[in-house]
Amino acid sequence: MRLGQKEVLGRTGQETECVGGWPERACCCSAAPMVKVLLPSPRGTSHVVDLYLCGHHYRRSFGTLVESGATTLTRDQATVSR
Repeated sequence: MRLGQKEVLGRTGQETECVGGWPERACCCSAAPMVKVLLPSPRGTSHVVDLYLCGHHYRRSFGTLVESGATTLTRDQATVSR
């Protein structure tokens, strides 16, 4: 997504603008995203799914994300888990 481009998030259809390449709100709730999670491609597809998670939802999902082989990046692009 390019800077300034809008995307629709979640079931509410709420629009948000990217600031510095990150959306203002997480994919899971209205909090600011703390991490960007890159989920591996499902079998038979070639694209990676990215999720922007708040700190709370990231901590709650950490075990499942590790089991799935997800990569987690912070705002400064540091890798948290793989």
